[in-house]
Amino acid sequence: MDTFDQYVYYEDINDTVILDMDYDRAPEEQMAYDKLKLLLGTVEQLISLRALRPVTRPKDLRRTFEVLPTAAMAIEDNYEVINGWGSVQKNPAEPGSAAFVSKLEEYALKHLDSVDIDHPESLDNVISAERKEMLVHVESEALTMSLIKFYQVGFRNRHGARVNVSHLYKSNPVAPNQNFYHLRETIELPTKIPLKSIFEGTTTTETSSARRRRQAQDEMSLDDDYCETAALTMLHAVYNGYGKFAPPRRSPGSFYAPEVKVDSRPVSVKLAEVEGCEIDQEKMRYDPIKIRMFHYDPQTARRKLHWHNEDLQSEIAQRQCAVWNEVLGGLGAWDADACVTVVSEQTETVCECHVFGTFAVIAEMAEEPSVPDEADWLKVAKSVGYFFSIPSLILFIIVLVAFPALHDQFHMLRLNTGICYFFTIIFLIVSADREKCEGRHDNMLVSSFLHYFALATSGFICSESFASIRAISVGVIGGKTWPYVVLSYGFPLLNMGLTFFFFGDDYGTDPRCFLGWENATKTIFFAQMLFESFVSVVAGVIVVINMTAPNTRREIFVDQLAAQGQGLCLVALMHALTWAFAYPAYAHFPDQDVTDFWPIFALLASWMGFVILVFMGFVSMKFRAAIIGFIKGRKEAYMARTEPEDEVKSEATDLRDVSTAAAIVPVPTGDDEEEAEETSDDEESSSEEESSEDDEDDEDEEENEDDKEDDEEESDDDEESDSSDSSDSD
Repeated sequence: MDTFDQYVYYEDINDTVILDMDYDRAPEEQMAYDKLKLLLGTVEQLISLRALRPVTRPKDLRRTFEVLPTAAMAIEDNYEVINGWGSVQKNPAEPGSAAFVSKLEEYALKHLDSVDIDHPESLDNVISAERKEMLVHVESEALTMSLIKFYQVGFRNRHGARVNVSHLYKSNPVAPNQNFYHLRETIELPTKIPLKSIFEGTTTTETSSARRRRQAQDEMSLDDDYCETAALTMLHAVYNGYGKFAPPRRSPGSFYAPEVKVDSRPVSVKLAEVEGCEIDQEKMRYDPIKIRMFHYDPQTARRKLHWHNEDLQSEIAQRQCAVWNEVLGGLGAWDADACVTVVSEQTETVCECHVFGTFAVIAEMAEEPSVPDEADWLKVAKSVGYFFSIPSLILFIIVLVAFPALHDQFHMLRLNTGICYFFTIIFLIVSADREKCEGRHDNMLVSSFLHYFALATSGFICSESFASIRAISVGVIGGKTWPYVVLSYGFPLLNMGLTFFFFGDDYGTDPRCFLGWENATKTIFFAQMLFESFVSVVAGVIVVINMTAPNTRREIFVDQLAAQGQGLCLVALMHALTWAFAYPAYAHFPDQDVTDFWPIFALLASWMGFVILVFMGFVSMKFRAAIIGFIKGRKEAYMARTEPEDEVKSEATDLRDVSTAAAIVPVPTGDDEEEAEETSDDEESSSEEESSEDDEDDEDEEENEDDKEDDEEESDDDEESDSSDSSDSD
């Protein structure tokens, strides 16, 4: 939309020129801005303090307050004024409507405070010389305002410890008025305003300014008694339209939502300054100002909603009582530190505040749960990780279930780790579907499963780390597994119960199907997860360090525990890093510009299944031995199954060769028969010669054996003779 590329000059009541730029205002907004500035230039002249005198007789102020309804036209509840102030707020350097309201109230307070109520004159519906009270009532379409000047002692005696403002003005004989009686808002305040001297508690190390104040105190002889008996001027006002265009600036220490709005008609309870005195806010805490205000927006705050989509949907997260603090941010802001929200219902809120000022109900707007879309590269990287992790976990689980040799304590804990993380990955994949997470019921279901299996995985890794420490330090190998299983599956249920109990109203609202949108909803989950991860890493490091001097001396067990401990330490470290990045990945910090840790967590989580197979599976000696033995057994069985078939095939081949040879042999003739007979005679003679040679060889071998036996007998005789000779010599 087109905007004005120009500068506009305005002149305020002090003849100072304000340079204003259009700040991307639309033509309609710029027109509303110009009209409002023109109106302000006129009415601010009416509420100027140039004619203010230090002391004034009551009759001289009878027309002073008649300008207030005209001046209040700048804060009326109408379309042009609302749009005008909205256009003003586009310039963050402008104080906005709050500054004008402060000028209006300052004009009324200072003029009434200048009146000498000790003057012996009375005016009907204005001042009573007998009661020493003066009242002023102003009413217009913009506001309902009443002011009173009084002495505290007589005021307490007439109204008791506390007074309701509507009753104060309705039954006051000086100038009875029912304006506040007809309002829905109620104001109740103490009749004894705790004032103290500003010179109280000075020391010898006082500053020059404090020294000047002390000198002024000495001149005026001020003390606490003076402050308690001094005349006070008090203003009470309810603004009809001011809340619709009041500045939305907030104190970041009181309101955490990035966007707030004023959700009630502002109420002012102000006290004119008493020279030399200040309000004792500590005493005011025990006797505060109590205000009941009604909401512009009848929506129920989300903190009161239930779990179902059929319930009311609200854009308001919560409501708080606040006071306009003119010091915050240089231009002022709404501050909730000085007020307590006693009760906040759908239509009204009760506040207790220990300061004077302009009060309102501030609604913190609920931040719409939203997360940025994932980059294409991240989707591809995650898909590759899941492509390797899911088959890896399936293989890991099948091997541990199929081989009885792996049914020891450590591998059974690893089996449960693999099962739990397999389901964790499945529900991480499901949670990536934004449409699935839009429905509250589906969101809660996916969040619950992800909540449970993620914590169960952490529990089993921690349990195996503890079991490994026992095996190394105490020598307990192959203990009972069921206590670890019960604890690892039981603690996640307890964690879920606590989360539902404390944050059930937010559970199932996260757009990634992870518990709830608010950071507080995730605190119980991450407290257990990070604690178990830390313990697992520390225990894994202890196991690896103590492998050099284990309590058990059986080398086969030491080697197995060393391999398992190293793999467990790496898995525990990977798991701890994954969930350490998970907290900043799932948490949101609207007031801070923080790095997006979601890609890191998503990548680590997608590859974790493959890491479990490598470091909890293949690093284990027993796991490798089981797979290698299975492969060898399958190979031998295959060889045994295929060997008979090879023999049958070879025999058949021989038979085919023989038949083929027989088929190609020619029929013998007479000459051929004679040659065949000669050949057979030669073969017989050669065979007889070979047999005779074999017989000779056998005889030679027998003779050699006989010679060996004779030699052995002779050696035995020699030994016996030697032994007999030695005995004779003895």
